Amino acid sequence: MGFIATIGFFDGVHVGHRYVIRELCAEAEHRGMQAMVISFSCHPRQLLSPDMPVTLLTTTVERETMLRECGVHKVEMLRFEDVRKMTAEQFMQYIHEQFNVDALLMGYDQRFGSDMPATADDYKSMAARVGLEIVQLTECDDVNTHVSSTVIRRMLLKGKVTDANRLLGYEYSLSGKVVHGRQLGRQIGFPTANIEVEGDKLIPMDGVYAVGVCMQGKLAKGILNIGNNPTINAEKRTLEVHIVDYDGELYEQQLTVSFRRFIREERSFRSIEDLRKQIAADVSGM
Repeated sequence: MGFIATIGFFDGVHVGHRYVIRELCAEAEHRGMQAMVISFSCHPRQLLSPDMPVTLLTTTVERETMLRECGVHKVEMLRFEDVRKMTAEQFMQYIHEQFNVDALLMGYDQRFGSDMPATADDYKSMAARVGLEIVQLTECDDVNTHVSSTVIRRMLLKGKVTDANRLLGYEYSLSGKVVHGRQLGRQIGFPTANIEVEGDKLIPMDGVYAVGVCMQGKLAKGILNIGNNPTINAEKRTLEVHIVDYDGELYEQQLTVSFRRFIREERSFRSIEDLRKQIAADVSGM
């Protein structure tokens, strides 16, 4: 059984991406084929524009997991450096021969290949020469399909997590290991877990957020502070989460925090007592 594939980085696997995947899976079912996503292990811009680093919405593992959960039968993660010099026709021949791709679903304005052919007809002619069929995805008027990962990144960097979550279709999250901190939270009655985030995932704007916390397979509510803790003149940017109604040991364990809403900006308080009162108000307002 052959594959119908689509190509893209799919960072975040947001609602626009999910529209493409639904169309891909529907087309696969209609043709009696399997659905495949061809993506890349690193963002192409990290090679093409190394002076403009990209912080990502999803790790490679998260992207592949989400794509499979959307119904994709197979995900191929290519090394962009291995294919970056291929023309569109060479790339289509490559995926046809290497991955048994017989049809390729393309967005209405999608372009790929080092030669960047100008029109859909150009791609169709090249595909026919290598034994591939191009299936053109028509433009959809639904506003939810006109979403970009870049827009979502900008929202998160402004603290607009509820808007970002709406475009993602789920709550943005960060995962990492709990490491030792200053233990100030425990001294003022609100113990915190200091999370060391893994990978190159984007960290939202500094501030205080209401979050969900997944720990040891259980879910809890929490208050997350991102920033430099100006009240105690900390020099390092940290992510510290207070888990409501929990006071256990978490060092070296993995936590995942899911952003629910922005509460307030981080600020310096006149005293530790003022900080304690504000944290108490943050928690009571959840």
